[in-house]
Amino acid sequence: MPVPYPTKQFKDISLSFKKHPVTKDILVLKDNDAIKKSVMNIVRSNVGDRFYESALGSRVNDLLFSLDTDEYNQSLLKSEINTALNNWEPRIKVRRIDTSFKKDTEGLFNYIEVTIDYEIIGQPDIPQEIQFVLEN
Repeated sequence: MPVPYPTKQFKDISLSFKKHPVTKDILVLKDNDAIKKSVMNIVRSNVGDRFYESALGSRVNDLLFSLDTDEYNQSLLKSEINTALNNWEPRIKVRRIDTSFKKDTEGLFNYIEVTIDYEIIGQPDIPQEIQFVLEN
């Protein structure tokens, strides 16, 4: 009889600091929700934003002001996201990062849709996906 695949469980506190209605403790994010929130926070945080861990974050916001839709800039953005996640989120293995540059009706760069496909280390190989928007 096969042994069940051991899985890890992950918990993070919610950065909203809302209280649980019954226990009055700070809300806890678990497993997939905890990791998704962490991934978004790492990508959206600037290096130097956190005084207790000044190297945490990415240079994505710095890149947003200089990006255009060409392939080199998309590659640069993907590389920065991948580096930040490899450095700061050891619970995942990034499989793919997609970026889609969106323009407004006047043809001006407006925002970027980011999709990150990853696996959670220590859990069955079930791909996870998170999608969010970056704006400058």
